This record gives sequence, structure tokens and C-alpha cells, in this order.
Amino acid sequence: MYFRRISSILSLFCGMLFVFSCGNSSTKIVLDENTLIIEPKESSEDMGNKSQSLWTNDEGVVVVLFGYGFNEPSFTNSILQKIKDEFGVENENGLVLPVIFPDDLHNRISSLNDFLGDRQIRGIILLGAPERTHIALAKIHNDWDNMTPFNIFSFFPQDEALGQEGTCNFVVEYPRLHTELSEDSGVIQSADQSVEIIMNSIRYVAQLPGSIPCDMDLQFHVQNILKGKKIKPYVDSETGITSVNHFLIREDK
Repeated sequence: MYFRRISSILSLFCGMLFVFSCGNSSTKIVLDENTLIIEPKESSEDMGNKSQSLWTNDEGVVVVLFGYGFNEPSFTNSILQKIKDEFGVENENGLVLPVIFPDDLHNRISSLNDFLGDRQIRGIILLGAPERTHIALAKIHNDWDNMTPFNIFSFFPQDEALGQEGTCNFVVEYPRLHTELSEDSGVIQSADQSVEIIMNSIRYVAQLPGSIPCDMDLQFHVQNILKGKKIKPYVDSETGITSVNHFLIREDK
């Protein structure tokens, strides 16, 4: 029994190293106590002009949807330049396919599926997802017979909580977004604070080998992306039910 337990632990550890090393050959795994960090073999500063060449869309694109609070030109122009410099964009054989709502989708989030077409997807990142986004995501899941092989991360959504929780691997936002807000009044304050989160998310979702399950390790993944920010599970104010994949960023130090 003891030998079997040790063998299982070793197999799990080796499996973890294999799974995370086959996502992108230009990455390394850093194990630091209870933290697993996925990062390029070279930092962005060291890579210089080489950074973009490390990322292509040969294995699919990472879709980044800029919704409410994240779609102002003053923000998108800045963040898209950062994305282009580090990851490249699809029309230049880079990793990221940016989608600006509502302009790119003709004011209809339901057009997301048609916009994506038959592209190979490595992951979807939602920023300020508008209402009814979960319906568009449900169609994507249906196309995969609910065995979607990539991850969907949602940050600071304006869509309904239950819909987002049911169609995304995880949802992250600030507590203040649960007060009465207009479509973008609360989220717009988060945009400039979220640049690092966006860049980390793109890097992370591109290297995951498959869809991460909704289990006890999910918070571990979210914490890695948020890089030091504290989070707590979202508790529905009406039912008192604690969500397993919806987290609030704690603003206490």
C-alpha cells in the first residue's frame, strides 16, 4: 500500500511536468513551494525583438474580447500595442485575435460564433463581457458537444453571474461591481488596473494543454494569473451559495 501510494504521487508529478511542458516549447516550469509558474524561457526584456516570434497561431488563436469598460480607444490602442509587441496578432500570424465589442460584432454579442468561424481556438478571454454573452458561449459549447477543449476566462463581466459561471472556466471581478452600475461605470475603473492580468491571462491560456476542471485546484490557477492579488469565492447575496468558479479580488492588503 505504501509503495503504491508513492508510485501514484511520482506518476502524478511526472504527468504534471509532461502536460505543462508540451504546451509550448518556448516555456519553462518553475516550482516554488506551492506555486507553479508558467513563463517564457526568456523574459520580455531579454527577448527584445524575438518575443513576438515565440508566439504564432499555428496551433490556434487566443481570442480576447474587449467589452464594456475595456473598449475605449484610449485603452484598446495602448493594450493592443503591448499585445502586438509580445504575442503578435492573428493577421500578422501572431497569437491573439482581438475582438472589440460592439464594433467588430455589429452590436450583437450573438455574432461571436459567426465572427470566429472555423478558426482553431486555444482559449477565449472576456473583458467586460456584455449581457447575453453566456448564450453565445453556450452555442460554442454545444458545437463541441459540451467537451470544449479550450479554456474561457472571464474578467469583470456585465453579463449575469449564473450564466457566466455556467459557460466559463472561471469568473473574476471586484466586489464593487455587484452594486447598481451602468454598463461601464464600474468596469472602466478596472481597465487600467488590469493590463498585467490581461497579459498574464493570454500567456497562461495559450500554454494550458486542455480545459482546466472546476475542482479544488481552480483557485490555484486563478491565483497564478493574478500574480499576488488576493481573491475570495463569490457568495450569492440572495441564496447564500458560494460559487466554485467565481472569485472576487480582495482589495485589502
